[in-house]
Amino acid sequence: MLIALLSLALDVHQPRIPVHFEPNQGQVGSETEWSAKAAGGTLYIKGTAVAFETSEPAKKPRIMRFVNANPSKGEGVDRLGGYSNYFDGRDGKNWRSSIPHYAKVRYQTLYKGTDLVYYATPDRQIEYDLEVQRGADLRQIELSFEGFDKIEITADGDLALHTGTRAIKQRRPKVLQNGQEIRCTYKLLPDNRVKLDIADYDDALPLTVDPVLDFSTFLGGPGADGIAGVGLDSAGNIYVGGASETPANPSLNPFQQTNTVVQTAFVAKLSPNADKLLYYSALRSTGYSGARALSVDDTGSPILVGVTGSTDFPLKNAFLKDYAAAFYTGFVAKFSPDGRSIIYSSYFGGSGGSDDPKDSMVDHDGALIFSGDTESHDIPIKNALQSRFGGGTGDCFIAKIDAAGALVFSTYFGGSGTDYCSAMTLSPGGPIYFGGTSWSEDLPLKNPIQTTLTTRNGSATTFVGRLSADGSTLEYGTFLGGPGSGSVNSIALNSKGEIYLGGYAYAQGPFATVNAFQNRCDAIACGILMKLDPTGQKILTSTFLTGSGESSVMAIAIGSDDSLYVGGVASSRRLPFRQFDISVRSRKISAGCVRRQVLRRCSHAGLFDVPGSDHLSAFRLNPRFLGSRLCWGHRGMGRLSGQECVSKGVWRRNRWISRAYFRFLHR
Repeated sequence: MLIALLSLALDVHQPRIPVHFEPNQGQVGSETEWSAKAAGGTLYIKGTAVAFETSEPAKKPRIMRFVNANPSKGEGVDRLGGYSNYFDGRDGKNWRSSIPHYAKVRYQTLYKGTDLVYYATPDRQIEYDLEVQRGADLRQIELSFEGFDKIEITADGDLALHTGTRAIKQRRPKVLQNGQEIRCTYKLLPDNRVKLDIADYDDALPLTVDPVLDFSTFLGGPGADGIAGVGLDSAGNIYVGGASETPANPSLNPFQQTNTVVQTAFVAKLSPNADKLLYYSALRSTGYSGARALSVDDTGSPILVGVTGSTDFPLKNAFLKDYAAAFYTGFVAKFSPDGRSIIYSSYFGGSGGSDDPKDSMVDHDGALIFSGDTESHDIPIKNALQSRFGGGTGDCFIAKIDAAGALVFSTYFGGSGTDYCSAMTLSPGGPIYFGGTSWSEDLPLKNPIQTTLTTRNGSATTFVGRLSADGSTLEYGTFLGGPGSGSVNSIALNSKGEIYLGGYAYAQGPFATVNAFQNRCDAIACGILMKLDPTGQKILTSTFLTGSGESSVMAIAIGSDDSLYVGGVASSRRLPFRQFDISVRSRKISAGCVRRQVLRRCSHAGLFDVPGSDHLSAFRLNPRFLGSRLCWGHRGMGRLSGQECVSKGVWRRNRWISRAYFRFLHR
């Protein structure tokens, strides 16, 4: 006899990462024996009870108990290959590694003749079954609920567990025996207790009872992982980094105390098919932290850059140990190839309002180069092109850290106005390409195509620059876009050294087009794509890339045959696919082929792996829309095969913003 009582639905994209169960080795609060992290919340399990945390604030712990059950110790079943590592705070004594992952947890003899088994289904639901032996009494099973505002049975027969403004629904149980459904309903008892009211059945035959506990209204709560950076190693393993919502104080007992939720920076390593979680490593502290970008060196060590508001952020071999920012500061952290230890971790920033690393890459020596912007006048400076803050409310910075974590160089870049850097890339010879948006009439320029700042109605002007490999010399720098204003969001180089820039421009400029796919922008702002010659002295192509609504190119990458991959956001469902030569492995794609599926939640794709001669290592999406953050911290991964093209969407301020991904064949 099998009774399936709990199913925690998860809302994720393919490919799916298996859910796992972790034994408590000090990474969660006392009394907890096992925990499972899911999109709807974090489950804490002990022999006769389950506590769970969601994004909805709770006055007291929300717990489901098995009444009059026999306490026992859970046993992990079906060991998975992965493990978790938690680096909690500054004190290395609270750093725990190699916590194993299991597919199931079994509690023997919860009731006489009945075992309890927690497990994850292939479609990423967490369930528990009550395995009832023949002759065991089904009516001995009773549940109680604590911490809910109200419990009621709906008109559909579901059990609604109200908490705050939302409700968890335990669906009406479906009971089958020999293929025939047997009537079964919930029966409310005093003190928030519930029993199953089941019609007569043959206890000598197998019986399945299957109500579903639906946490879907809490998707995005504790356990929701937001991907901000992706990477691949030489073996094709996938690395993702971002922010995961976790308890602010993991040591609290979830069965006795409520917890607040903070975002925690993490890195996860997946198998090449993304069907196995190889490890999960989290940098936990009492305040907010989240990765903005991820790089992987040749040894397989992942390196995160991001931001944190924590004074107790995990540090090791840090070149900057003091937290001084008013709101948040930057960090950089490198892990060992197995994720079990930190090679170095350091703050990066000053005493201004915020410091925000946005992009990063690893060079051939394993050094990390990263860029972003800062409001601080006192960030670490070394071997600098520009040693002083230029002015305005923010300046760009570019910095380099060697493989051991020592600061090689760090420089400001900006004029007397506000300047933001949002994109960078490296050339094979070492020079650093960077770009963004500027309000500075005196921005440092060299051999510029355009010398004029063209702000319109307070908007800024696109710029791009190239810095020498040692960070000491500006090799060229220029404004771009003609009389139009906008920003660069992504930079890529092809095998000839030609420079591709993706971003957006405002229509009232107008933006100067050259050899364009599209010459017009009929919205407030539209995506742009530019191509410069290797010297940066000539614009080869400058075009809008948009539909009838607002759009922005967020990410570009180059295939091995110099094919160009473009990703972005658009408020129009009618993007002009047929105006371009768009194909995958020489297969023409019509507008109808692009799947404009719309998802009523924030989502962005972050990874595409193209089989065959073309290999797209990563789309490093910057989750911004026209200069403001858009759904940062929401997750998404995708794979682009030879027969597919993909479009995702988000819901923002009551209008659709679809995210489309293309490939342009190089001619």
